[in-house]
Amino acid sequence: MLTGLDDDQLAARVVRGGAQDCLVKGRIDSDRLHKHFPSIEAFTRLGLESYLGIPLRNSQGKVIGSLCVLDDKPMPVESRTIIRIFAARAGAELERLQAERALKESEERYRTLFESSNDAILVTSNDQILAANPEACRVLGRTEEELTQIGNYAIIDKTDSQWNVAMEERIRAGKFKGELTFVAKDGNRFTGDVSTIRHRSKDGLCQGTWIIRDMAYCPDRPSAP
Repeated sequence: MLTGLDDDQLAARVVRGGAQDCLVKGRIDSDRLHKHFPSIEAFTRLGLESYLGIPLRNSQGKVIGSLCVLDDKPMPVESRTIIRIFAARAGAELERLQAERALKESEERYRTLFESSNDAILVTSNDQILAANPEACRVLGRTEEELTQIGNYAIIDKTDSQWNVAMEERIRAGKFKGELTFVAKDGNRFTGDVSTIRHRSKDGLCQGTWIIRDMAYCPDRPSAP
């Protein structure tokens, strides 16, 4: 537990309640620690005399943890500097680990949405298809491996003039939304309601994400006159 309150009773309660440590704001106490917390048997049994708590901060200065040091002999005041340096390094490492965990969780959420989406999703780079979700494979009648091998131009209807409009808009604005015609493996053509945007991957690669809704499965689509 981390607290900015210099409160011995609070510290005693949280440690007794099962917390691994309690940071009491920037405190060094050369008196015997177990005298302040007589109800905590471990302090008495170990003969602890001193305690130092230092907050661990990220690069924005936000507290993300604490470093708690207990000793069975008085803690010299100069130890504060050494422990603060260690705490700064520990804070940087903890921030890195938290960032890695957040990235992994984000990637897992994206993968879940990608795999379970009712819309076809393609990830492309230049003329290549890098990834296709199950719905994209279904509407295009191809496996993901096939799609990554044949590229973009094998799935578009070149007779649809809207493709030129879409590509020009995507180059100009970085995105496009509208209806385009696609070609499945069996030659069947279908209209897709498309939303696409250009972006860069974490490796700096220019990519495009295409979300395609097969209009044949849209019950709310207006009927042709």
